[in-house]
Amino acid sequence: MEPPSRPTLTADELWVIIDPLRAEVTELRNALAAAQAEAAALRRELEELRGGKKPPPSWVKPNRPPRPEARPPRKKRDGADCRRREPAERVTEQISHAVERCPDCGRKLTGGWVHSTRQVLEVPLAQLRIIEHRMMGRWCGVGKQRLLPQVSAADLGVSGKRRFGIGFQSWISTLHVAGRVPLRTICALVWVQ
Repeated sequence: MEPPSRPTLTADELWVIIDPLRAEVTELRNALAAAQAEAAALRRELEELRGGKKPPPSWVKPNRPPRPEARPPRKKRDGADCRRREPAERVTEQISHAVERCPDCGRKLTGGWVHSTRQVLEVPLAQLRIIEHRMMGRWCGVGKQRLLPQVSAADLGVSGKRRFGIGFQSWISTLHVAGRVPLRTICALVWVQ
């Protein structure tokens, strides 16, 4: 089947078609320019209504996390995502946990293997040591005199005539000054009488 043949038009007939199209294009360009000018005016008015707030600088962090698609991909990790043990860490105590009997048949279980480990760091609770230094008086039968030891404050581990030892004083001052713990709380903690 043959395509329909195109009618041949003269130049005057083409100008009759082109002239209204040119006028329409000019009209549409003018309408577009007017719409763009109106949009710019509305943007300025919106900025004024918002109080003239400008967008924050690029170095300011937003209050909410970025959208997931804006986040960089997560770094691949090798192995477990837990704290690595330092080679210098020495285990001071081991406690083994095992099932003694089978829950189904009640048979006693022995032997086994280490399936997993978990380290727990714990600070030992030290009790307050009250050390009583006794100055023993002795009698010399030959010299007929009573002899007492000459003990200095440094020998007792204190400074001056204080009752508290140097280590105890430094611990209290660290709690009070660096830790900002009130003295009443420290006294309740230590239970000094």
